[in-house]
Amino acid sequence: MTDLVFVYGTLKRGFHNHSLLSSSSFLGQAETCKSFVVLDGPGFPFMVKKYQEITKLPVVGELYSVNKSVLAQLDHLEGNGLFYERELISVQLECGALYLAWAYLLMDLNLAANAPTSARVDSKYCWQIGGYNRRHRVTSPL
Repeated sequence: MTDLVFVYGTLKRGFHNHSLLSSSSFLGQAETCKSFVVLDGPGFPFMVKKYQEITKLPVVGELYSVNKSVLAQLDHLEGNGLFYERELISVQLECGALYLAWAYLLMDLNLAANAPTSARVDSKYCWQIGGYNRRHRVTSPL
């Protein structure tokens, strides 16, 4: 049995934690159906449901099908239940297909105190180290 996982930070292709997904199936580029806030942490992002009065936007990321072993590794990496909390969210692939997938959301907003918001790309949050997305140039950081 497999689970679907939506990743939006260092687990994406080209980033340093992506190797944890090497045995998983990449289903495509996706974005969240609901809006969230993405904050820049120390080398990784925080996705939160609400943060102060900052505008919530859809979040761009990638969708993977993972086995239970990989999901357990991701839970360990993300500190599931301690730092991030794994929650089911709705995501949409570029082709329009809708899925329920796990995503890791920051549990304690105090951990994100004074963190800047991530860059916006086409009115969506798209986290990239250095503020650059391979498909789009970031034009308006928050």
